[in-house]
Amino acid sequence: MGIKKTKLGIAAGVLSFSFSMAAQSQAKELPLPAFPATFEDAVYNGEKGCIPNDPKYRFAVMENEGMTNVGRHPMLSIPREGAYILVMMYNKELHYGYMMSNKADGKLCVVNKIHYLESQEKATLLNFNKVTEIDLIKTNECTFEAQVLNLCGTFKQISERLTKAGYRYDWQAKNEDGNIITMLSGAGQSWILTTHAQTGATIFTGAGKGEFKFSEAPK
Repeated sequence: MGIKKTKLGIAAGVLSFSFSMAAQSQAKELPLPAFPATFEDAVYNGEKGCIPNDPKYRFAVMENEGMTNVGRHPMLSIPREGAYILVMMYNKELHYGYMMSNKADGKLCVVNKIHYLESQEKATLLNFNKVTEIDLIKTNECTFEAQVLNLCGTFKQISERLTKAGYRYDWQAKNEDGNIITMLSGAGQSWILTTHAQTGATIFTGAGKGEFKFSEAPK
């Protein structure tokens, strides 16, 4: 019995040591371990998902998470955040990134986590399966998110209305809910559309003064 307990104790000790070594190894793998591993896990002044708006600090977290600053918008407004400068971060290898807000208040914060970012002419590729086939939207399907403009329809109806008015696709991605976010710009103005992944309902969820510009297009 004593031998069994000893063996169990040794096994537990080895397991604990292995986990400890794995954690240390993971920490050592970060290029800059003194800084947060990810933007969404960072905490600044008690706010999770925020970092100080300092170029060196931002660069350090970008290095740790493998992010690239792919673009920005000079003034975007969405209901829950108000107005802010949009900064887009993206990890091309892992196909995810962040919409981040700069409100000139000393911090940079995650607004949305996005996946599978596509740019410009590739944008419509994300609207696969039944979303592009839906041709009728019910009124109660248009309330899944706060709107900046009381207009709802299918993605085709709304996006074609904008492109015919001179707007172009900037980018498109999926948010954490699996819904599709699309940004279009034109004539010094921008809109963000959100398309429900199940119903296909498309609504205006953001408005911008100025146009989105890529600093480096996702591939």
